[in-house]
Amino acid sequence: MTHEQQQRVFIVDNSVARLQKIRVLLQSVGLVAETYGTPGEFLENYDVSHSGCLILGLRLPQMSGLELFRRLRRQEDLIPVVFFTEHGDVATAVTAMREGAFDFLEASTSEQHLLDRVNAALRRDREIRAKTAERMAAAARIGQLSPRERAVLDLLMAGKGSRDIARELEATPKTVDVHRASILKKVDVESVAQLACLYFIAGLAGTRCRKEPPEPESPPAGCSDNARGILQGAVRR
Repeated sequence: MTHEQQQRVFIVDNSVARLQKIRVLLQSVGLVAETYGTPGEFLENYDVSHSGCLILGLRLPQMSGLELFRRLRRQEDLIPVVFFTEHGDVATAVTAMREGAFDFLEASTSEQHLLDRVNAALRRDREIRAKTAERMAAAARIGQLSPRERAVLDLLMAGKGSRDIARELEATPKTVDVHRASILKKVDVESVAQLACLYFIAGLAGTRCRKEPPEPESPPAGCSDNARGILQGAVRR
């Protein structure tokens, strides 16, 4: 990664001292940090194409950290968000984690633990972007199909055979087989099994491919011990 491509850690907090402290800490281990005192300033300068993560305070001017987090999710921005605050409470932490926050840390957490969680969040963003690129590439390959071929594909992926597809599309089984051969050639796969895999990767195989994370009944994998304890306590209640 060149410096221009290097991942960024965005920090939004209304405390100038805390912004400075976190920025110095991150820069001390070679991370690129951008600091913002308000959500509006962050949104005005934020470039979603930059890989990274967001360290986010809760009590902010203009809108709360939780509101900013929700706004990003409504925009389908899946940047990993680490809440970092001295104003946290159990209810807010549970809400943030259940809505998909990467972690929820108290301001008293150690510097090393914060660095560990930031590095984990950066890894998560790389994974998300790699999967997104893979999904888009698969969707582009399927996008080459004609409307008729796409109709055949959808029915094929629904488990229908050539005769059933032919009946539904008012065509002959031979015509369906010709379309199937054309589909395999256009999307550059050798079998229906590979085609099904591509279809799934493209996000066309049902709700499991949706971007919205389900509400977890248990702590999300990888969350910190602090956030895990908060969530487990809430589940017990």
